[in-house]
Amino acid sequence: MEIEEIRLPIGQGIAGRVAATKEILKVNDVIGFPLFDSSWDQKTGYRTKNILAVPMLARGSELVGVIEAINKKDGKFDDYDGSLLMTFGSLAATAIRDVERIVEREKFIESVVRSFGETIDARSEFTSGHSRKVAAYAQNFGSAMGLNNKDIKILYYAALLHDVGKIGIKDSILEKPGRLTSEEYQYIKDHVAYTRNILNAIDFPDDLKEIPQIASSHHEQINGEGYPVGLQDHEIHKLAKMLSIIDVYESLTARDRPYRKAMESKDALEVLLQNRGTSFDPELVDVFIEKRVYQTELRMHKRVNVDLAIEYILDVDGHIKGKDIGKGRVHNISQGGILFSSDIIFPYNKLIEVIVYIPDGRIKATAQVVRCKEIGSSERFEIGLRFVGLPSQSQAKLKKYLQNFSI
Repeated sequence: MEIEEIRLPIGQGIAGRVAATKEILKVNDVIGFPLFDSSWDQKTGYRTKNILAVPMLARGSELVGVIEAINKKDGKFDDYDGSLLMTFGSLAATAIRDVERIVEREKFIESVVRSFGETIDARSEFTSGHSRKVAAYAQNFGSAMGLNNKDIKILYYAALLHDVGKIGIKDSILEKPGRLTSEEYQYIKDHVAYTRNILNAIDFPDDLKEIPQIASSHHEQINGEGYPVGLQDHEIHKLAKMLSIIDVYESLTARDRPYRKAMESKDALEVLLQNRGTSFDPELVDVFIEKRVYQTELRMHKRVNVDLAIEYILDVDGHIKGKDIGKGRVHNISQGGILFSSDIIFPYNKLIEVIVYIPDGRIKATAQVVRCKEIGSSERFEIGLRFVGLPSQSQAKLKKYLQNFSI
């Protein structure tokens, strides 16, 4: 049986009662026990005889969840079983909370770092999105090089922050619609020193301590003619050498500038090859080209046009409820969310439950309303939903489905 989840409110059922009371509950004969719901046995074909349910408590009182042990092999559940499972539950709850704190820390760090990069990029229309794109290349380059997750994360963060020093460059220079004078170019070059000073003032966690050095070395060249220090080949961090290649390629191909046109990819790759062994590490240039890192998808999510059926549950106030299921057609989907049309107005930021039907199954998700725009004067609306906590099974199904499309 494909049972993805069983939901019940606090206080309902055996697990719900344990969650509400935070006390052990032993049921050594479920037949006739008022809190036992036999419908799940009927759906699964499983035969429940006895249950031991204990609360998972972190730091003694914080409820994280409930663990149930079902059908003891020999005899009935006793106090020792309850004490043993209670101890295990407390250890598991503490471990889960520790992991959650680590995840939240990572999310916080990434959100701050991303905001830094986006703020700097936004100062100039010529560099809009540059740091985000460099970071996307960085992740792909790191994977192509076989780097471990830690180094890929460091390279990714350094890529987002590599131009943060431009906050110290005057707008008149940063926004100049033409070629810079030698003096102005020297001011621009100072941005990497500013980057180093700004990032050195941040108390990065131990596993991210190398970020200031890497981010501020992306204009160093292996022949020693780069800046701000003029480091030689062996003195430049490997991740900074990778960042240098990415930064130049993205800058050359990104968009037209007042003083030059954006290059075609083949021309930008030729620039890398011409400077292979002088400005850039030759082996890294070879990997960048041979592994086609330059073909990195730069959008946050690949988005495809489709025609898929959708069901959603939403009341007029944006509250989820178990009736009045609406139906429609999805016309655009990505790993991040969907677009579809409807004849009702969806309230912004509300959560709804959706089921999207794909050829090989269905994707169940909770989603947040992030767009509701009338289509012309048709009294129909284009609705944008962003998936929230997409279950792993649905993520895998959606990823497999999207892989069938070439973007």
